[in-house]
Amino acid sequence: MPKTANAIGGVQVTNLVEKDFEKHERTFESIRQAYQGFNEIDSGEVENELKMFKSNKATGWDVIFPKILKLTAKGLAPSLTSLSNTVHDILKRE
Repeated sequence: MPKTANAIGGVQVTNLVEKDFEKHERTFESIRQAYQGFNEIDSGEVENELKMFKSNKATGWDVIFPKILKLTAKGLAPSLTSLSNTVHDILKRE
């Protein structure tokens, strides 16, 4: 596991399994249902969304500042697009 992944969410995040989310209000099943109407996205859409982030907002659970995501949108978009579309394909098969 790269050091950056551990720094972002901590070691506990890399050890999460589906059971850890059972009490979460959005279960995996509800996520699967939400993805039924989801269409694959392209890198341009992701880049545009990242560029619209408000730079002055606080970080989320991942401790990544929105300004960083906004400034690196062009470089991040292809990887985030691939990840999103891969999840979409997996959920579509299940």
